[in-house]
Amino acid sequence: MVMQIKTKTLHRSVSLKATVHDIYEARIDSKKHSEFTHSQAVKHREVRGEFSAFDGWASGKTVELIPYKKIVQKW
Repeated sequence: MVMQIKTKTLHRSVSLKATVHDIYEARIDSKKHSEFTHSQAVKHREVRGEFSAFDGWASGKTVELIPYKKIVQKW
């Protein structure tokens, strides 16, 4: 028996008091992301690069990068 699970697409928008440069780096740099979240993160700075965050709890691939403008990831 195959179980069907309904899923939804989640879009999230957040406002932060920080520079675009600092936010981008905190999302794409392993060391800075780990410092920001207080958990282990492994990030790569290229499209199709795999990543993990929150001590391995979340993982995925980077789909699109426009430096200091856009990060699209598939979690």
